[in-house]
Parts: sequence; structure tokens; C-alpha cells
Amino acid sequence: ELALQTLVPVQTGDHTMLLAEYIHPQNGSNYTVSYHFNGAGEVLVQASFRPSENGFPEVPRFGMRMVLPGRMDSLEYFGRGPHENYIDRNHSAMVGHYRSTVEEQYVPYISTGENGNRTEVRWLVLKDGQGCGLKVKGQPTIDFSALHYSREQLDREQRDGTHTIDLERSEEVFLNVDWRQMGVGGDNAWGARPHAEYTLRAIPMGYSYVLSPVLPVE
Repeated sequence: ELALQTLVPVQTGDHTMLLAEYIHPQNGSNYTVSYHFNGAGEVLVQASFRPSENGFPEVPRFGMRMVLPGRMDSLEYFGRGPHENYIDRNHSAMVGHYRSTVEEQYVPYISTGENGNRTEVRWLVLKDGQGCGLKVKGQPTIDFSALHYSREQLDREQRDGTHTIDLERSEEVFLNVDWRQMGVGGDNAWGARPHAEYTLRAIPMGYSYVLSPVLPVE
């Protein structure tokens, strides 16, 4: 787990920034995220990662996670789809405008694991039945997944042989907003690692996106 080192608010006119800096307690890698609030209700999120010399050789993904109310189940996005896709498996996923639900995002593999990702996404919207929700706009693109299952439920190191039928659906929505995550590999029926160009080497990296509210259309 990252350890919070500093949390600094900065006010300039009608613009407010909140700057948070984290350190990995084992290897000293640095993670910084800033939140820029404007008067229009938008939040620009900028995140950066700077590994230490004794840090990780690579990371599985670089991004952030949010937990949203379960009623925000209506999904719309512009990116690669309609099926799940990853950086090394997205040629068949055409860039387009797609509508779905969070319920439909889960891919029921027999053995649970990472699933439901979308790549090269320009924007996404999650709404409830009243039309209220959240919009995430990439700067310029992001990867994302939105599921009723947490990473901890799906993580192979923690799931202890769990199968899809064993999962307990959460009433919440777990939204991952990533710059990128590593490919799935599996050139030889799932045994092979991702090719080098589809891994995330632990080098300085950063990304940004904009959060904004979605209101019902009158």
C-alpha cells in the first residue's frame, strides 16, 4: 500500500488544486496526483509515477480506482468495443460509440480473473435511472473497466481458486480508470507472458483525465 506523505490545498481565484504525494514504503517509488477544481464543476485529475532505483521492474497497470453507487449501472462510451479488449488483443474491437450496462461488462470465465477492460477510450459516462451520473474524459485516451466485482474478488493471488459461480455480486460499481495495463499474453494457450512491447516497464509515466457531473436532460 502507498503511504500518503503530503496533502496540500492551493487556492487561486476560482480555481482550487489539491496535491497529494505518496511513497511506496518498501522501495521508495513516488506517486503524485493533483486534483484541479474549476467553477464549472469539472475536476482535472493528473497522476504521475516515478519509480526508485530499487523499485519494480514492471507494473501490471497504472491507473486509479473509484467506487460508485450501484444504481449507476447505465454505461456509454466512445472507444474500442463492444467486447472486452486489451493492449495486445484489440484489433477486432472497433473504435465506436457503445451503450451497455455494468452488469453486461463482466465476462464469465470459469476461473475468475481480470476481465472487462476497454482500450483507447475517449470518454465514458455512467448514469443512474434518473439520468444523473459521472463523465470521464481521457486526455486524450484512457483504458477502463466497470464491474460489480472488486479487484480483490478477481485477483488471482487472493481468490484461492474461486470460480465465477462463487462470486458474490456487489451492489457497488468498481470503476478502473487507467492510463494502461499490461497485455494478457497467452500466445501458447495462456502460458506465455505478454510480449515486451505490451508490458509496462517501471519508468516515469503519467496521465490525466477530466471528471464532470452528468445531469438529466429536460
